[in-house]
Amino acid sequence: MTSFYNNANNAVVSLIDKLHNESSLYLLYKKNGKWRKPIKLFDDVKGNYAFPQIDEENQKLYFSSDRSGGQGGYDLFVSVFNNNKFERPRTLGNEVNTPGNEINPVLTKNWLYFSSDGHASKGGFDIFKFKNLGDQQTILLNAAEMN
Repeated sequence: MTSFYNNANNAVVSLIDKLHNESSLYLLYKKNGKWRKPIKLFDDVKGNYAFPQIDEENQKLYFSSDRSGGQGGYDLFVSVFNNNKFERPRTLGNEVNTPGNEINPVLTKNWLYFSSDGHASKGGFDIFKFKNLGDQQTILLNAAEMN
């Protein structure tokens, strides 16, 4: 998966290392119109990293990972970025994450859509939508019309 930003001059991509059977996130950027060597992100904590989604307006990178610090399985994390420097990721918390798997975040009209097999659902990986209203208020809904 790839998430482009900065007029498609930058991207975060998930690549699989077949030798170690691990997926990681990499920053790609163009310099003088040519793509430069990928820079591995978040290699300080072991785990698989996948499904990058850039929110360019709010300067955030959402992704799924089974790294430590989550609720279990794959969880959703966010990292704030400024000038291509990404801060230490933080979990989206137990409003979103469960002991199951939360994957494939997609941001649309201030709603973060994702798939989960850990929330009460119709079965399997249902699609949910999440919105942070501020002041510690959030909304999490099963996107039943899509499931």
